[in-house]
Amino acid sequence: MTELDGSPFATAKAPIGLVEDSSKTYIFSAGFGANPNLFEYTFDATVPGTLDVKTSTSTTSTSPSNSNGIAVTH
Repeated sequence: MTELDGSPFATAKAPIGLVEDSSKTYIFSAGFGANPNLFEYTFDATVPGTLDVKTSTSTTSTSPSNSNGIAVTH
């Protein structure tokens, strides 16, 4: 895992998309590069503005993975 440019938040090597769910509880990051490349974050309850990795997984069984977008529904 590497940082977003200048960010302390763990994510895929080359993030290509961020999205927030409709409940405003989670943020998801999809990336292009090494596995894992899909991250789910929650907002830290004690430090405003901080994201905590809730889970991460891969969108493919091989590395490097090849995500090129992320989509959610309401």
